Amino acid sequence: MRSTSRSSLVTVTIPTRNRADHLAKTLDSILNSTVLPDRIFVVDNSTDGHQATKTLCERYGDDVTYVAPTADLSMAANHNRCLDLIDTELGCVLHDDDVFGPDFLERGIAELGAHPDAVFFAVNYGVIDEVGTELYPHAWPKFPAGQLSPREFLTTAFATHSPVHFSASLLRADPARRCRLSDRDANCADMGYFFQLATYGSVLLCQDGLVQVRVHADMESARAGYHGFRGNRRSEALAFVPVEWGTKRRFLVSDRAAAALGSTRPAVRRAAAKAAVRALAHDLRIPTLALNERARLVLAAVAIGWQAIPNQYQRSKAIAA
Repeated sequence: MRSTSRSSLVTVTIPTRNRADHLAKTLDSILNSTVLPDRIFVVDNSTDGHQATKTLCERYGDDVTYVAPTADLSMAANHNRCLDLIDTELGCVLHDDDVFGPDFLERGIAELGAHPDAVFFAVNYGVIDEVGTELYPHAWPKFPAGQLSPREFLTTAFATHSPVHFSASLLRADPARRCRLSDRDANCADMGYFFQLATYGSVLLCQDGLVQVRVHADMESARAGYHGFRGNRRSEALAFVPVEWGTKRRFLVSDRAAAALGSTRPAVRRAAAKAAVRALAHDLRIPTLALNERARLVLAAVAIGWQAIPNQYQRSKAIAA
């Protein structure tokens, strides 16, 4: 049964692009929450004619506000448009193919209320397939649950991957609007965003899978090589490891990184480089990998190792890049 409790604290925004079929399930999951948001914005960036998305939103009446396309925007630009629409104390950017569990908003509101210094609440989300079948109850086998300082969160994320997903996060709106996604970070734009946001306060990470993220071949990240959607003869690591490393490297030369990490910044840089090289080396062991792919893996690993050298020349090169 749909909840009648509504919170004036939360806005949910949904960036969408040519996915009216998945979007209906996403909207239904929000409206079946134990606490409803103050407003739901569907921020359309469709290129195949937006009438299907608009018509779907109109079926929900006053519960959903449709925001029409302004241009053929990048993913980062449309996410930034979503962030600008959040005018409540808290907000979410929920992807148009993911779904909230009924308790996610209620739990997030309570946790951020109990920890006023925290800038976001995020959960160890589950993973579902195209038709909604659960693939994993938790995406991260080793999830750093608890309240983490900016330094603790960044150190953990740089040594592996960022465990935070936009769809599985509730953000404190004021710092969230100050941070932006960058087109330069490509498929790692969300990672770069959360690096920035984490410098504004502590981070609350919850082990419970209160959100489900959908994995399918139409995803932009899947086309880039994430989630096993490439064949064995091509390296998945080549598609995203150098991009991820570039995102981390650009953040590390920022003033916010310097303030959050202090003297640990060189060690964090080295840990990030080692993680990247390990991922590239893992793909080198694929027996069917083409020779030219092997050569590109080696060159990428050498480049990352060189860029990790913490001297003034390399720092200036990183800023220029």
